[in-house]
Amino acid sequence: GGAVATCAAGAATFKYGTTRDWVLGLTVVLANGDVLDVERGHTIADRDGSIEIVLCSGEMRTLRMPGYRMPAVPKLSAGYFAAPAMDLIDLFIGSEGTLGVITEATLRVVASRPAVCLAFVPFNDRPTALGVVTRLRDAAAEAWRTRDPHGLDVSAIEHMDRRALALLREDGADRRFGVRIPPDAAIALLVTLELLPGKERSELFCLLQI
Repeated sequence: GGAVATCAAGAATFKYGTTRDWVLGLTVVLANGDVLDVERGHTIADRDGSIEIVLCSGEMRTLRMPGYRMPAVPKLSAGYFAAPAMDLIDLFIGSEGTLGVITEATLRVVASRPAVCLAFVPFNDRPTALGVVTRLRDAAAEAWRTRDPHGLDVSAIEHMDRRALALLREDGADRRFGVRIPPDAAIALLVTLELLPGKERSELFCLLQI
Protein backbone atom coordinates (compact mmCIF):
# COMPACT_ATOMS: atom_id res chain seq x y z
CA GLY A 1 0.00 0.00 0.00
CA GLY A 2 2.83 2.40 0.80
CA ALA A 3 4.59 1.71 -2.48
CA VAL A 4 1.37 2.33 -4.41
CA ALA A 5 0.46 5.43 -2.40
CA THR A 6 3.83 7.01 -3.16
CA CYS A 7 4.11 5.54 -6.66
CA ALA A 8 7.57 4.45 -5.58
CA ALA A 9 9.89 3.61 -8.42
CA GLY A 10 13.57 2.80 -8.38
CA ALA A 11 16.21 2.62 -11.07
CA ALA A 12 14.49 -0.34 -12.78
CA THR A 13 11.84 2.15 -13.94
CA PHE A 14 14.07 2.46 -17.01
CA LYS A 15 12.92 -0.96 -18.23
CA TYR A 16 9.83 -1.84 -16.23
CA GLY A 17 8.08 1.48 -15.78
CA THR A 18 6.70 2.92 -12.54
CA THR A 19 4.54 1.27 -9.90
CA ARG A 20 1.50 2.79 -11.65
CA ASP A 21 2.10 0.59 -14.70
CA TRP A 22 1.72 -2.57 -12.58
CA VAL A 23 -1.42 -1.79 -10.54
CA LEU A 24 -4.60 -3.52 -11.69
CA GLY A 25 -6.88 -3.01 -8.70
CA LEU A 26 -7.09 -1.32 -5.31
CA THR A 27 -9.21 -1.41 -2.18
CA VAL A 28 -9.18 1.99 -0.50
CA VAL A 29 -10.64 3.02 2.87
CA LEU A 30 -11.79 6.62 2.57
CA ALA A 31 -11.64 9.24 5.32
CA ASN A 32 -15.31 8.74 6.25
CA GLY A 33 -14.83 4.98 6.63
CA ASP A 34 -16.36 4.01 3.30
CA VAL A 35 -14.55 1.27 1.38
CA LEU A 36 -13.97 1.72 -2.34
CA ASP A 37 -12.94 -1.07 -4.71
CA VAL A 38 -11.32 0.27 -7.86
CA GLU A 39 -10.40 -1.86 -10.86
CA ARG A 40 -8.34 -0.55 -13.76
CA GLY A 41 -10.42 0.12 -16.86
CA HIS A 42 -13.79 0.18 -15.06
CA THR A 43 -14.10 3.85 -14.01
CA ILE A 44 -12.96 6.42 -16.54
CA ALA A 45 -13.39 10.22 -16.46
CA ASP A 46 -15.75 11.72 -19.00
CA ARG A 47 -14.96 14.63 -21.33
CA ASP A 48 -15.30 17.27 -18.63
CA GLY A 49 -13.11 15.32 -16.22
CA SER A 50 -15.86 13.97 -13.98
CA ILE A 51 -16.03 10.46 -12.53
CA GLU A 52 -18.97 8.86 -10.77
CA ILE A 53 -18.26 6.41 -7.95
CA VAL A 54 -20.57 4.21 -5.90
CA LEU A 55 -19.68 3.88 -2.21
CA CYS A 56 -20.23 0.70 -0.20
CA SER A 57 -23.31 2.39 1.31
CA GLY A 58 -24.80 2.54 -2.19
CA GLU A 59 -24.46 6.32 -2.33
CA MET A 60 -23.23 7.76 -5.62
CA ARG A 61 -20.73 10.60 -5.68
CA THR A 62 -19.33 12.64 -8.56
CA LEU A 63 -15.64 13.52 -8.45
CA ARG A 64 -13.90 16.17 -10.50
CA MET A 65 -10.45 15.14 -11.68
CA PRO A 66 -7.51 17.59 -11.67
CA GLY A 67 -7.45 19.78 -14.76
CA TYR A 68 -3.71 20.35 -15.10
CA ARG A 69 -1.44 18.42 -17.46
CA MET A 70 1.41 16.26 -16.19
CA PRO A 71 4.85 16.59 -17.82
CA ALA A 72 5.60 13.87 -20.36
CA VAL A 73 8.41 12.11 -18.48
CA PRO A 74 8.80 8.37 -17.76
CA LYS A 75 9.19 8.72 -13.98
CA LEU A 76 6.88 11.05 -12.07
CA SER A 77 5.43 10.79 -8.57
CA ALA A 78 4.78 14.40 -7.57
CA GLY A 79 1.20 15.54 -7.06
CA TYR A 80 -2.10 13.97 -8.01
CA PHE A 81 -2.02 12.23 -11.39
CA ALA A 82 -4.05 13.98 -14.10
CA ALA A 83 -4.74 13.11 -17.74
CA PRO A 84 -7.63 13.36 -20.21
CA ALA A 85 -10.06 10.44 -19.84
CA MET A 86 -8.01 9.21 -16.90
CA ASP A 87 -8.71 6.08 -14.89
CA LEU A 88 -9.92 6.58 -11.31
CA ILE A 89 -7.31 4.13 -10.03
CA ASP A 90 -4.55 6.49 -11.17
CA LEU A 91 -5.86 9.23 -8.88
CA PHE A 92 -5.12 7.09 -5.82
CA ILE A 93 -1.73 5.87 -7.04
CA GLY A 94 0.80 8.44 -5.88
CA SER A 95 -1.73 10.39 -3.77
CA GLU A 96 0.45 9.90 -0.65
CA GLY A 97 -2.49 8.59 1.39
CA THR A 98 -4.32 11.92 1.28
CA LEU A 99 -7.39 10.45 -0.48
CA GLY A 100 -7.60 7.21 1.47
CA VAL A 101 -5.66 4.29 2.90
CA ILE A 102 -4.85 1.48 0.48
CA THR A 103 -5.56 -1.87 2.18
CA GLU A 104 -5.37 -4.22 -0.82
CA ALA A 105 -3.66 -4.09 -4.19
CA THR A 106 -3.82 -6.36 -7.23
CA LEU A 107 -0.63 -6.19 -9.27
CA ARG A 108 0.78 -7.51 -12.51
CA VAL A 109 3.92 -9.59 -12.07
CA VAL A 110 6.68 -10.78 -14.36
CA ALA A 111 6.52 -14.46 -15.28
CA SER A 112 9.91 -15.14 -13.73
CA ARG A 113 12.73 -12.97 -12.42
CA PRO A 114 15.67 -13.08 -14.83
CA ALA A 115 19.19 -13.61 -13.57
CA VAL A 116 21.12 -10.35 -13.39
CA CYS A 117 24.69 -9.19 -13.16
CA LEU A 118 26.10 -5.83 -12.09
CA ALA A 119 28.81 -3.89 -13.88
CA PHE A 120 30.70 -1.25 -11.91
CA VAL A 121 32.18 1.22 -14.41
CA PRO A 122 34.31 4.14 -13.10
CA PHE A 123 35.12 7.27 -15.14
CA ASN A 124 37.55 10.14 -14.77
CA ASP A 125 34.99 12.74 -15.89
CA ARG A 126 31.21 13.18 -15.90
CA PRO A 127 30.71 14.00 -19.62
CA THR A 128 32.21 10.66 -20.65
CA ALA A 129 30.04 8.82 -18.11
CA LEU A 130 26.89 10.56 -19.32
CA GLY A 131 27.80 9.69 -22.90
CA VAL A 132 28.06 6.02 -21.92
CA VAL A 133 24.66 6.24 -20.20
CA THR A 134 23.15 7.48 -23.46
CA ARG A 135 24.77 4.65 -25.41
CA LEU A 136 23.59 2.04 -22.92
CA ARG A 137 20.03 3.36 -22.95
CA ASP A 138 19.97 3.44 -26.76
CA ALA A 139 21.42 -0.08 -27.00
CA ALA A 140 18.84 -1.44 -24.54
CA ALA A 141 15.96 0.27 -26.33
CA GLU A 142 17.12 -1.19 -29.63
CA ALA A 143 17.41 -4.67 -28.11
CA TRP A 144 13.86 -4.44 -26.76
CA ARG A 145 12.52 -3.07 -30.05
CA THR A 146 14.12 -5.76 -32.21
CA ARG A 147 13.89 -8.55 -29.59
CA ASP A 148 17.53 -9.26 -30.32
CA PRO A 149 18.55 -12.29 -28.20
CA HIS A 150 22.14 -11.04 -28.29
CA GLY A 151 21.28 -7.44 -27.46
CA LEU A 152 22.33 -5.56 -24.37
CA ASP A 153 19.40 -5.83 -21.93
CA VAL A 154 19.95 -3.04 -19.40
CA SER A 155 17.28 -2.79 -16.71
CA ALA A 156 18.80 -0.05 -14.55
CA ILE A 157 21.65 2.46 -14.48
CA GLU A 158 22.65 4.25 -11.29
CA HIS A 159 25.50 6.65 -10.67
CA MET A 160 27.83 7.41 -7.78
CA ASP A 161 29.58 10.77 -7.63
CA ARG A 162 33.05 11.49 -6.30
CA ARG A 163 31.87 11.89 -2.70
CA ALA A 164 29.96 8.62 -2.77
CA LEU A 165 33.06 6.84 -4.07
CA ALA A 166 35.12 8.43 -1.29
CA LEU A 167 32.63 7.11 1.29
CA LEU A 168 33.00 3.60 -0.13
CA ARG A 169 36.77 3.84 0.26
CA GLU A 170 36.47 5.24 3.80
CA ASP A 171 34.14 2.42 4.77
CA GLY A 172 36.37 -0.19 3.14
CA ALA A 173 33.49 -1.55 1.06
CA ASP A 174 35.66 -1.63 -2.05
CA ARG A 175 38.22 -3.87 -0.36
CA ARG A 176 35.63 -6.14 1.27
CA PHE A 177 33.97 -6.86 -2.06
CA GLY A 178 37.09 -6.84 -4.21
CA VAL A 179 36.03 -3.84 -6.31
CA ARG A 180 38.82 -1.52 -7.40
CA ILE A 181 37.94 2.17 -7.39
CA PRO A 182 40.59 4.21 -9.24
CA PRO A 183 41.83 7.13 -7.11
CA ASP A 184 41.09 9.64 -9.90
CA ALA A 185 37.51 8.39 -10.54
CA ALA A 186 35.07 11.30 -10.61
CA ILE A 187 31.96 9.21 -11.13
CA ALA A 188 30.99 5.56 -11.47
CA LEU A 189 28.03 3.79 -13.04
CA LEU A 190 26.39 0.73 -11.55
CA VAL A 191 24.70 -1.01 -14.48
CA THR A 192 22.18 -3.82 -13.97
CA LEU A 193 22.08 -6.23 -16.90
CA GLU A 194 19.59 -9.04 -17.32
CA LEU A 195 20.83 -12.39 -18.51
CA LEU A 196 18.97 -14.33 -21.16
CA PRO A 197 18.72 -18.10 -20.68
CA GLY A 198 22.00 -19.71 -21.72
CA LYS A 199 23.87 -16.42 -21.83
CA GLU A 200 27.16 -16.16 -19.95
CA ARG A 201 28.20 -13.16 -17.86
CA SER A 202 31.41 -12.93 -19.86
CA GLU A 203 29.37 -12.21 -23.01
CA LEU A 204 27.68 -9.27 -21.35
CA PHE A 205 30.95 -7.77 -20.21
CA CYS A 206 32.33 -8.14 -23.74
CA LEU A 207 29.32 -6.21 -25.03
CA LEU A 208 29.97 -3.49 -22.48
CA GLN A 209 33.56 -3.16 -23.63
CA ILE A 210 32.60 -2.54 -27.25
